[in-house]
Amino acid sequence: MIRFQVTGARFYYNDSFAANLIKALGFERPSLHDTTGFAEPLTRERIPEADADIQFYFTYASADPAKGKQNARSWLNNPLWKSLRASQKDQIFQVNNDIWNKSYGIISAHEVLDDIEEQLLKNTSNGAKG
Repeated sequence: MIRFQVTGARFYYNDSFAANLIKALGFERPSLHDTTGFAEPLTRERIPEADADIQFYFTYASADPAKGKQNARSWLNNPLWKSLRASQKDQIFQVNNDIWNKSYGIISAHEVLDDIEEQLLKNTSNGAKG
């Protein structure tokens, strides 16, 4: 799980809301991310540490949404990012920051689970292998 901001990025550990749900579903997390704690900044030099079979990301840029989207695109188009397994398999999914990162409740949990199911089933039906 990655969050792109206006000027940077960070990955989320198991104590964050949605990452905790992903862990509870039984998904294995990359060893560097499978730890207690909330989140940590991600630098471009550390992109290889974000390697996973599947990635979910959200963008937080309420002050300047256009810059947030532009920053996300610059990360996702970085040659190091394109070398990650999730990118190679076309299994990088944008999700809603408000639901995945800012809400903490049963309704949000159901929406996160619905997003996971929808994205993975849609990707499977398009011929992607997981």
